[in-house]
Amino acid sequence: MSFVMSKTFFLYSFSLFLICYQNQAQAKKVDSFDLFVEELAGTRVESLNEDDKRVLTQVITPLLESLVETQKLHGPNDEEDKLLADSWVESDIRKGGMAAEAFFKLYKNFGKSKERECLEDAYTFVKTSFEDPVGVFVDDAKTKKHIDKNWGSPDVFESATTGISVDKADVLAEQESIRLKSRKSLLKTLKKTGWNNPDDSDEFKDFACFVSVKWPTLSEQKDYLKSRIVKEITKIEDTDYDVSELQEGLHEFRRDIRGISIWLGLARDYLNVEPSLEADLSSYVSQVGDIKDDGERWERFAPPIEAATGKSGATLESFLREFFQQKRGAVLDWLPRAKKIKKTFDDSKILEKIKIDIVAS
Repeated sequence: MSFVMSKTFFLYSFSLFLICYQNQAQAKKVDSFDLFVEELAGTRVESLNEDDKRVLTQVITPLLESLVETQKLHGPNDEEDKLLADSWVESDIRKGGMAAEAFFKLYKNFGKSKERECLEDAYTFVKTSFEDPVGVFVDDAKTKKHIDKNWGSPDVFESATTGISVDKADVLAEQESIRLKSRKSLLKTLKKTGWNNPDDSDEFKDFACFVSVKWPTLSEQKDYLKSRIVKEITKIEDTDYDVSELQEGLHEFRRDIRGISIWLGLARDYLNVEPSLEADLSSYVSQVGDIKDDGERWERFAPPIEAATGKSGATLESFLREFFQQKRGAVLDWLPRAKKIKKTFDDSKILEKIKIDIVAS
């Protein structure tokens, strides 16, 4: 009898040990360059030459910013919600993802066909599994904060033109429902693709195989960057952005010039671009972003107000116009401001000047 009990106790203790061991293994944090390369990509750091390390540092460093945050998503739902509601909205959690996305877009035309396929897949992975869903959640969360902060008084807004009356509390409740839905979708995506536990995800490990790409030498790097960035600038110059279209026009224009701004930062050690030109381009990115955000207020306020009032179409549009006229006039004049900044940007010929510096590097 005692032998049976001892055997049972042993098996029970061993089972607990295995569970604890597995939990510890799953909880292992990938938070350094070495761990990323060795644990995820299965490559020894010692096997990387200096060219490999130099290029990989540019992309793994920002990726780690995002990984460190997402690897915190192991607690109860209320802890996850607090992290996503506060930390991710107040700090620019998208920064690491955007930098990685820009990196892969920059290099996705590099190398032979197999390497290009790998880098194209890496670009798509970061964009669809992190940057896009995080962006949706952060925008929904920020919209709730913006409604709360900028509603003003009184709490009940009564429209003289439509007769609609809406309470701030009802609109906030509807926006919270939208935020929770995008939060749920984001958590599902992050866990499915391994961002919160990359060491335990085949999908993330497949993505990490970009480490094994044969990266360019110092001389190859300069030639590739010159050709790639000049080509992209020319594409932007030849694109007729209709800034009256908020998403397809203004948003895309800002995304494209922001990409060039990030690329210039990545290429700073190889190309000689006048610092003042980089600063001016960064300033344009910020200005266009502010105008875009004001334009999107209209789009983002509409769903919770529509849900709270049950009104849509022309009636909702009239209500929103009156609401923003009283609460935040900048939303209404985003279009003339967008046209003005686009003309100022074109007249400055900043992209042409940057291109000249790159070619002369």
